Amino acid sequence: MVIRSITGYIGRPREWSRDELRNLIEEGTSYVEEAARELNRKYNIFTKRLSLPQPPPNVYNKLVDIVSDIAPSNYLVSLGVYLLEKTSVQDIVEVVSNGFYVGIVWNELPDFSKVAEIFYRAASLKPVYATRIAFSLDGAPIETPYFPLTTSLYGFGIGISLLYPRYLVKVFNKRGLRGIRKALQSIDNELLELLKPVKTRIAIDYSISPWMEDSVVDLIESITGYTLSSPGFLYGVYVLNNILEEFTRAKPYIKGYNEVMLPYIEDSRLLDAGEKGVIKARDFLLFSSVCVAGPDTIVLKYDKDKLVGYIKSAYSIAWAKKRHMALRIIPLDEEPGTKVYIDRFGEATVLDY
Repeated sequence: MVIRSITGYIGRPREWSRDELRNLIEEGTSYVEEAARELNRKYNIFTKRLSLPQPPPNVYNKLVDIVSDIAPSNYLVSLGVYLLEKTSVQDIVEVVSNGFYVGIVWNELPDFSKVAEIFYRAASLKPVYATRIAFSLDGAPIETPYFPLTTSLYGFGIGISLLYPRYLVKVFNKRGLRGIRKALQSIDNELLELLKPVKTRIAIDYSISPWMEDSVVDLIESITGYTLSSPGFLYGVYVLNNILEEFTRAKPYIKGYNEVMLPYIEDSRLLDAGEKGVIKARDFLLFSSVCVAGPDTIVLKYDKDKLVGYIKSAYSIAWAKKRHMALRIIPLDEEPGTKVYIDRFGEATVLDY
């Protein structure tokens, strides 16, 4: 089992000046390093991250320049969330082309065409740029160590996420679902004990998410006996989410999504299914209907009408579920079935709708 990320949540600036942000980022980084020292006693750490509070619209056009000079180069950094009504396509492209992450929230009925244009413009420059953008399907910000839809909501703190599907497969094979429930409690006790010396608040997101061969699909198939392409697979998503919901209930330090995640280009089994034509983009809408955190890193042929319709469908599911959901899509001028290379992720097959 691996610590997927340690995320430092940054305190809210008063003026959003360079000197003020430098001091806040240095303080947030010190908490991350302190947590890393404690967690390294037991776990390997995959990434270190920083998440800024939601910036006011009047700093959108200068925030990239400010943070570029002061953010540590070995950290992934989210500039928080921008309001769709107040930002421009160019603002978002500027953020992600400079290596930062950003979420998009909204106060009014969203302009779905503008959302589609943002993802397309970013992906057209470089496919990996679109992976650094997430659109909030319920309109609300969320504090989570999972990028890109994240922002610091409660001042300084540390967010923890785990990489543990393979570990949970082993637990299930030995002890069944009851073993998974006990394992979650054991992990929780250990993390809280290790993090006692850290002098800031702790927030943990127990979402079950993959990274390539450490596959969530393998875990779901182990639990249900149903393959990805067969009836019954969704039941495994439901079972795991039910366990997570029961476990996280009434624990105020557990924040974020705390759900099963099925990001297309981060799970080797999903990538294989896409290459074989077993799954299409609409399958990820189906997954989302049983409380996956949202269609994630979906590589699509760019067709504006279909893309807008896809975003509207995801939006509709989020509002029917009344849960936090996000969308991350990579629309490209490539035909379905074409293989494309995405920095940091590798090859992925373009999906049909």
